[in-house]
Amino acid sequence: MIFHLMSAGMPVTWTIVAVYESSYGIACHAAKAWSEQEEISHDESPYTGAETKPTAHLVIEMKAKDGIWTAKRHDLLMSQRYLTRQEHDERGGILQDHTSPFPLEETLRDALAAALKSALVEFGYLIPKGEWEARYPARRIISDHFHAFWTAQNEYLKSSPKEEMAFELRWSLFMPAPEGFVYPYDVARIGETWFVTKDGEPCIELGETEEYRSSDRLQPPGRSDELVKLLNSGYQMKDIPVLMDAFPKTRDDSATSRYPAILEIAKRHGLELDMSAKSEEGVLGDADTVRLGSVLHQRVVSELDAAGVEHGWRTIAGKDLWFVQAFSTTS
Repeated sequence: MIFHLMSAGMPVTWTIVAVYESSYGIACHAAKAWSEQEEISHDESPYTGAETKPTAHLVIEMKAKDGIWTAKRHDLLMSQRYLTRQEHDERGGILQDHTSPFPLEETLRDALAAALKSALVEFGYLIPKGEWEARYPARRIISDHFHAFWTAQNEYLKSSPKEEMAFELRWSLFMPAPEGFVYPYDVARIGETWFVTKDGEPCIELGETEEYRSSDRLQPPGRSDELVKLLNSGYQMKDIPVLMDAFPKTRDDSATSRYPAILEIAKRHGLELDMSAKSEEGVLGDADTVRLGSVLHQRVVSELDAAGVEHGWRTIAGKDLWFVQAFSTTS
């Protein structure tokens, strides 16, 4: 039995979109055509901030012997851009078949889910949880925050199933604040210095004011709005620096113009850039394609440096990949 699985957006959950009794080649051809059309739609979408996301596709052939299902072969169609945002291999519910028009008996469903997970590990998208936590500390903090809320809510519903859980600041991301609620953290100017305040009292010094106007009022320097938003979202103070460092600090005109520069460099040297205009990060090639240490490699490095593009090598699933950064990460 041959399955065509697909995931829309980030490939953390997959659904069955087609089932074939035979003709593995036809199944692969259909998946490839679908994937290519999705990539065109993604790169050419005219909608700012709402462009279509590329999908990922897997064609996998399952065989049964003595009642035991195993994967015979598979073809995974995924862009390397997914490797800029990996997930850990302990995620549950990766195969969603409850809404599928193709109901599966339990042993086949479990075997198919295991084969899907194995393919994603082999590709390098799913990595050990310890490695994921070390590589993506901000996402670990956010994930723990979500998990803590759902755990608290489930425990509350067990004891008080007919009542809503009371609002707390730490759950402000997930629950509406009561009418009239005043968030404790804000920004205030005291003398010539800006502070983050808690309940009106200064608690974090931001520094001297930089007098520029926005909406006809003086604004504090730096990223104080982001800082206050995180504090009022219930995150702990110790986690704030990690969360703020996880995202580009500036996206000025020079930063956003780096994608065209990277694309031009790639075309000039015959390299295949795996990156969209909206991506923060992408893959320029691997060690074999770029010929690490060659004249080609040296020329591309010098041109990326001249264009102000941050770049570096990472080893993912045993393969050395050259990552490039589209946006500035310096203040």
